[in-house]
Amino acid sequence: MSSSQQPAQSRPAQAAAILRSLPGLAERLRSRLPPHRKDLQELWERLSALRLLIQDSTAAPALLSNAAARGALLGVLAVALRQPLPCSAIGAQGGGGGGRGTASAELSWAYHQAAEAACVCCGELMLCNLPRLLAARQVGFALRLLRTQPLQCCARRLAAVGAALLSLERGGEGPQEQPRRGAASSNAARAQLARADCLLLPKDARTAIGQSIFLIQGLIFVAAHPDGEEAELAQLLQELATALRNSCVLEHTARTLLLLLDSRLQHADEKGGDCLNVLGLLCILQRTAERLLSFVIAAPATSEHVALAAALRGVLSGRCVQHAVLVCGLVALCAADGGPSYGLPGELLQRVPLIGQRQGPAGALEGFDLRLVSGRQVLDHRALRRMVRVLGSGDRAAPPGRHGALALLLRVGRLAVASGRSHLTAGRESGAQAAAESAVWHERGSSTSTSAGASGSGSGNWDGSSGSSSNNNSRSSKSSDSHGLRQAQVPALPQRPHPPSMPRLELVLDENALQPLFSGALEAAMALCFPAGPADRPQRAAARVECWRLFADYTRGVLPLRRRDSLPASPVRHLTDPGRLMPGEPLPDSPPPSWEDALAGGWLPCLERLLRRGGEDPAGPELLLSFPALVLMEGAAVIDSPQAWRHLAVLLAYGEPRQAAALVATLGKLLRGADPVRLADVVSKRSVAPALPALWMLASAGLELLTIAAAESDAGGQAQGGLPRGAPSAAGQQLALMLSYALCEWLPPLARSWRGGAVRDGGSAARPGVGRNSSGGNDPYDDGCGGWRQLLLEEAAALGTAGGQASTRRELGEQLAGAAPGLRRSGAAAASQPRFPWRPRLLRALAGSLRAEGHRAMWDCAEALAAVLQSWEAGGSVGTGGEAASSQAEVGAGARVPPAAWRRVEEGSTYVNARVVQRLSATLVPVAEARGVLRTCSHPGCISLAGDSEAEAEAGLVECGRCGAARYCCADCQVAHWRAGHREACVGRG
Repeated sequence: MSSSQQPAQSRPAQAAAILRSLPGLAERLRSRLPPHRKDLQELWERLSALRLLIQDSTAAPALLSNAAARGALLGVLAVALRQPLPCSAIGAQGGGGGGRGTASAELSWAYHQAAEAACVCCGELMLCNLPRLLAARQVGFALRLLRTQPLQCCARRLAAVGAALLSLERGGEGPQEQPRRGAASSNAARAQLARADCLLLPKDARTAIGQSIFLIQGLIFVAAHPDGEEAELAQLLQELATALRNSCVLEHTARTLLLLLDSRLQHADEKGGDCLNVLGLLCILQRTAERLLSFVIAAPATSEHVALAAALRGVLSGRCVQHAVLVCGLVALCAADGGPSYGLPGELLQRVPLIGQRQGPAGALEGFDLRLVSGRQVLDHRALRRMVRVLGSGDRAAPPGRHGALALLLRVGRLAVASGRSHLTAGRESGAQAAAESAVWHERGSSTSTSAGASGSGSGNWDGSSGSSSNNNSRSSKSSDSHGLRQAQVPALPQRPHPPSMPRLELVLDENALQPLFSGALEAAMALCFPAGPADRPQRAAARVECWRLFADYTRGVLPLRRRDSLPASPVRHLTDPGRLMPGEPLPDSPPPSWEDALAGGWLPCLERLLRRGGEDPAGPELLLSFPALVLMEGAAVIDSPQAWRHLAVLLAYGEPRQAAALVATLGKLLRGADPVRLADVVSKRSVAPALPALWMLASAGLELLTIAAAESDAGGQAQGGLPRGAPSAAGQQLALMLSYALCEWLPPLARSWRGGAVRDGGSAARPGVGRNSSGGNDPYDDGCGGWRQLLLEEAAALGTAGGQASTRRELGEQLAGAAPGLRRSGAAAASQPRFPWRPRLLRALAGSLRAEGHRAMWDCAEALAAVLQSWEAGGSVGTGGEAASSQAEVGAGARVPPAAWRRVEEGSTYVNARVVQRLSATLVPVAEARGVLRTCSHPGCISLAGDSEAEAEAGLVECGRCGAARYCCADCQVAHWRAGHREACVGRG
């Protein structure tokens, strides 16, 4: 049977045959120096076949289990890497042998092929994903490979070819070229050597770079592998870091790569070797930083780990490595945004490959040069990400300086924002195009079927004409009978009068890379320009403002893309505590420096937009991003903190007035749309809800007002404790106006929410106090206090705050009776089903804290109210001072309450209420003026959050066609307001 008739071997059989032959071939290579070229040729053929079998995991298990084959492969690699590159071997003949025709040149090329095949086999073997047992053997193989010093050999080869490239680029003769030129006896021979250098040096450089990158990639992959023995992995990591540092192989790789790309000897890279080498170098740096260095930093801080981390940082911070990263990143950035290149040569800008990713034939992602394509393409993010790490590292050795690094980082952030917007636009356009195409196909199908029915069933030409007709008849048929058919086919075959132009290259970043790249760039930029200092340059202040703008733009254009991502970096943590800010006080003319940058960068409208989007989708990332900002801490547990009031107070006092009023109106809509039961549950569980900022602000502002009122009352109405008094500043006046507007907007929905909650809990929905139009005058809020006494009695009385709203015994009794029905019966029944929201124990604890702070009137009122509540829960009197219960203490449901406690509650509530109203009336603007700050939808129950701001929504309000006084954001609000009472209040114009 001939060889052609023999059955082909299976792939495992081929792998076994190759592995059996490897030890003999390696032994011949070591024992016979120099070896025969045929032996090297056979070795190359076997290793090339073995490489394909390793790639599909056919030969990997057998090779790792065969010690003799593993040793043979490592021996071949060690011998081949120690041979000179082909260009050096050709030049050593001095021109007398005719180039590659000499035996030495052929031997050198054979060594070169064997070294390349052995490198690829070793790299593929280490990059295979294998079971745990074989993965442990991979670690052992990597250790044996590392101890043959392949990285040192690669570094020497790279140093030699780099020196040759640099010498030829400068037009001189380096130390390696001088003996070669001297050996050439004629000018023709020297010219031949020069041509050989120009042709072969780029190939030698690409070969040396590719071999080193492939080996390092495999070693790093195994060192970062989770499987394997812990002791062996630690040993491998230690030896690998030492070899990388001592050999400087990455430095030589980066230097040779830059020299090759910037060389005038550079020829067209038809096989894409430069693109693969750049991508491989970036992958090595990324894995070293994110896998090896991160693992070492997270480990216990032993002396070995500290030294190991220092070695890895030294590898990543080499001058040539950083320079190569900056060049690749800047080239990608300039191609994507068209910005300045900061002096980078134009030739280098064109030669450095733009790396993109596409799906290869086997389904795996592979890199390719984007300069070879056009249209909208996705740019690989690794060059930019590595550049961001280099610019943000404290041990940066390469240029640029501080301001140059800031400019580059901000450009990367802007590119991420632009890419996010491009993805959103492309998504909308693709959806619209799909809908249009579906409609066109549907219309074309119906038109085609109609035309086909009209054309009959005759055979012949495509337009329905007979095949036996003459040309003239055919043309007449096409112009008459088939007119409808040609009309139906016009949309499918559009006529183009001019050939289409080649679309320009548009580069965007992948959606998955936007968040980490943006966060890294913003973090690095903030580290360079924050915090604000007294002697800052204008460029640094402008960079801080730009950081805020980038964050605002990212939350608008990129954040909706990736809902499952972690929250992006934010400059909120650089905001400082502004201190106590109260309306009507002489506040500074300008905000604190950190807040000034935030306001200039658009933080006020950004916060409003985040709250609006969080109100529409409480499960989205916008709500989680806005809440830590309100307490001035990133990732903080959400608590009702006074920091929320101080944060909002700065924005309301120093922000643009319409934007500040829009934030207040948005919070009012969130309060209107909040479910009272859920809101109470959220507050008790210290969770998040869109309406919580308004509650925080009211609670903290009210506490500040009570503190000031109590302090002034203790001092006889004078300033005490350093509380500033005097003429209010412009910021203080604006804060008073915005707080007044907030009370007008927020108290009504809070009162309605409380009443709704009381009804659901079984209590009474009735509230004490005076109605809106019961004052008797023309102006329902003309009460001598700017309308605030009437507003508080009308709206805030329903909130049931302790001692603040019940001014008579009868009103308090009605509240208690409505909140706790059935207390007339036994005390046990009342205690088993308590309905009143307060507890005596909590009120006494509050009284203790008020007493410690020196608020005598308030703590006495709280103590008295606690005694009253305890009496209600006990079902009888709680005698104080031997007093018996009297019939005068019979209120509401008829329970007996000690008269002394009643008197203390009445006196304390009247005293505190008078102080609070007096302070409010002196601080806030009149109600009528406050309600005219911003024109919003006239429907009191409007909860529409369309758009980014209430200030923008004002322009779209539609007037009532009858009276022209009311305005609405939509028809639903107009109908609801008409049915709710505007029908009676609407008066026609004229």
